[in-house]
Amino acid sequence: MDRLVRKGFDLLCPAVCTYCGKKTKTKFGLCVDCSAKYLAERQTSCPNCGQTVEFCSCGCDFRRISKTTVGGKTHLSLTYYTGSQEAYDAGRISERMILHLKDKGTFARFFADELCDELERLFAHSEYELDDWILTYAPRSVHNFMKYGLDQGEEVTKYMAKRLGIPCRRTFEKLAGEEQKHLTMEERLINASDTLVPREKSIQPGGKYLLFDDIITSGATVMAASWHLYACGAAEVFPISIARTLPKEK
Repeated sequence: MDRLVRKGFDLLCPAVCTYCGKKTKTKFGLCVDCSAKYLAERQTSCPNCGQTVEFCSCGCDFRRISKTTVGGKTHLSLTYYTGSQEAYDAGRISERMILHLKDKGTFARFFADELCDELERLFAHSEYELDDWILTYAPRSVHNFMKYGLDQGEEVTKYMAKRLGIPCRRTFEKLAGEEQKHLTMEERLINASDTLVPREKSIQPGGKYLLFDDIITSGATVMAASWHLYACGAAEVFPISIARTLPKEK
């Protein structure tokens, strides 16, 4: 009976690609063509070390704040991000999906599932239990929240918490500050430290935190957030992101 119900539901509401809308049954939620493009983008190599984002450590100065290593990794990112108009125009699926996430909250569940898959793999090869961790995120500024009507970090971590069965806590408020893209690395860190305000009562002493930021550019936000969490008593902080900015060729 259940099989007939599922079959009827599939006929009435067929699974479709989360990107292009074509019918699909792939585990990624993407059709065959889109999943092939997406997976190829995840294999993009750093122009300096030649490694994929999983193994590249170029431009990862933010790692010096965090003491935590999970499964041999100090952070987790799914892919590189260029942020260039050329990449967008060329149809780079991951970049278009990230921009849609920021603008409309679309693909939050997709990226949540992708991050959960990678986290479960990492924790399976670590001394930590995933059940002991708490999800948190670097919040969007009030200005951007009012502009877009959503916080993409909250959207992604909400789905992740539900799938992993772990709590999600809002541990920061974001004050108005300067646009990060116009600042140097040192200025970005100061700006991020000044504008991220920890909600101390929401931070558990001795807690282990998975810290989500959608895109790690310079790492200033992750560094500031990690520092605040440790200062408020957190025992572990492990940064996770959908993407890291592709390092520039030296």
